[in-house]
Amino acid sequence: MTLPRDYRGQACAPARSLETVGGRWTLLILRDAFYGVRRFGEFAAHLGAPRAVLTDRLAALTGAGVRERRLEPGTGRREVYGLTPQGVALWPAVRALTSWGEEFHPAEGGPRRVFRHAGDGAALDPDGRCTGCGAAVPVADVLVAPGPGLAPPDPGDDPVTAALARSHRLLTPLTAHAPARRPERGSPRRRSWSSAPVPPVATSAPCRPAPARTAVGPDTAIVPLLNGLAHLDALNVRFGPSAVLGGVAKVVTVLDDAGDIRRLAPPWPISPSASRTARSPRAWRGSGRSSKGRGSTRRCRGTS
Repeated sequence: MTLPRDYRGQACAPARSLETVGGRWTLLILRDAFYGVRRFGEFAAHLGAPRAVLTDRLAALTGAGVRERRLEPGTGRREVYGLTPQGVALWPAVRALTSWGEEFHPAEGGPRRVFRHAGDGAALDPDGRCTGCGAAVPVADVLVAPGPGLAPPDPGDDPVTAALARSHRLLTPLTAHAPARRPERGSPRRRSWSSAPVPPVATSAPCRPAPARTAVGPDTAIVPLLNGLAHLDALNVRFGPSAVLGGVAKVVTVLDDAGDIRRLAPPWPISPSASRTARSPRAWRGSGRSSKGRGSTRRCRGTS
């Protein structure tokens, strides 16, 4: 049974809030948004959520006014997701849930990430105040830094995990460069290799000259086609080889009238079935008869 997203019969503020941010993966999407994740591929790689679910959650947050889609500067038509003022106002809730989890459901080895004041580097208390200067730190002045429980970097880490291995200011783009995209239609392709000239390869012996090509005239060029059609006629393929041969003969005749090549007669005797295979495909579709007791049905090859 699929649960509805709304809380029918509940008119309180928490119920209305949970209708927007209470879905599975939604708060983790908001957490990554504060970290500076903006692109769909980055959300998918870091969260590991099903792409269909991720698309649905991002669309719901955008429709509720928590997130917005905007064009990324310098990338043409590439879109990124950014928090609106309504979304930024959710930072106290995200920070409070983080502090609650570290206190009552701590991870082995300590917290994986800690929040610090960008002004003096001091840690924040559960209420979001700097433990050094005592000021309430706004979200734009908060640093997310590696904690004692963070695992050492691994070559297989996704770009978001790798970027969060060092201190980073919240709400600033986590990755500076967008992934490479395909060139637009009609635009020149960029070369990924160096433009430096390649030195010639030294050889110990001079290269042999290429053998002279034998000129192929129209007479010799048509022979392979005729031989192939003869092979099809010998195999008694039921799609009208004689009709095809007739078309070739007509083409050769036209070319002969134009003075390009002379008419070439087929170098094989046409089988007695040529007259039957020259019939139209509609006639052949109706000619597959079945005989009771013989245990087989004769069908046209290639037309079943």
